[in-house]
Amino acid sequence: MKNDLLQHKFNDDQKEIWRNVENYTALIMKGNMEGFLEYFHNNYSGWNYKAFIPVRKADIKNELLHLPKREICSYRIIPMEIKIIKD
Repeated sequence: MKNDLLQHKFNDDQKEIWRNVENYTALIMKGNMEGFLEYFHNNYSGWNYKAFIPVRKADIKNELLHLPKREICSYRIIPMEIKIIKD
């Protein structure tokens, strides 16, 4: 899933963040849910595309482990913007 856009557009810190995105995307595509979930902070809170309220890491885990298995045939991710705020 290497993305050549990173070579010119982002600094080293931004590239490191994007490598994490590529890594956890590869894990979920292989069905490695536990490896994927390791990238989420225990206090994670964010919006699922279909949720009306923020979801937490436990909600994501519950969805991945209890909903019917889905096979991802292809997935293309493209970095549009990576913002680093403070450290």
